[in-house]
Amino acid sequence: MTNPKRIAWPGAVLLLLVLILFLLPCRPTNAQTFQFLPEVDVYTKVHPDIRFNFQAKETREAGDPTQTEIGPGFDFFLKPLVRLRSVTAFDLDDSKARPLQFSVGFRYIPSPDKPHVERLELVATPHWPIFANILLSDRNRTDLDWSKDQLTWRYRNKVTMERRFAVNS
Repeated sequence: MTNPKRIAWPGAVLLLLVLILFLLPCRPTNAQTFQFLPEVDVYTKVHPDIRFNFQAKETREAGDPTQTEIGPGFDFFLKPLVRLRSVTAFDLDDSKARPLQFSVGFRYIPSPDKPHVERLELVATPHWPIFANILLSDRNRTDLDWSKDQLTWRYRNKVTMERRFAVNS
């Protein structure tokens, strides 16, 4: 009597079968849209620890059509840290060498089919150097919006990690 041979399924073939079973019933969708939203930022130092900024950009919020957002602001900084200076050595934005940046700004957002929005932006951004010359930034922003004598507010948070690399240097 001969022994029946067992068929050994390689792991890759089994994985392929599982993927086909899960992907077969799915229909392709398009979740991305192409957007070109230009922005112009102008910065000038008023004092070594204070910077004036002006921003003009196109935005798109909450599915509304493209809008224009313009307005001035002021950035306030703490004294730079030596450890942050080494992490941001070749960065053109010298505000990243500061442990804390506080910003106050005003934005005017006109709209053709809705009342215009006047926005006060309050931003606090701490910068921390972590291992391997990586800079961790945590932007905390509060928007106070006025439209038709009605005040609304929202809080936004954005955490970023960045590291500089030298290419062909």
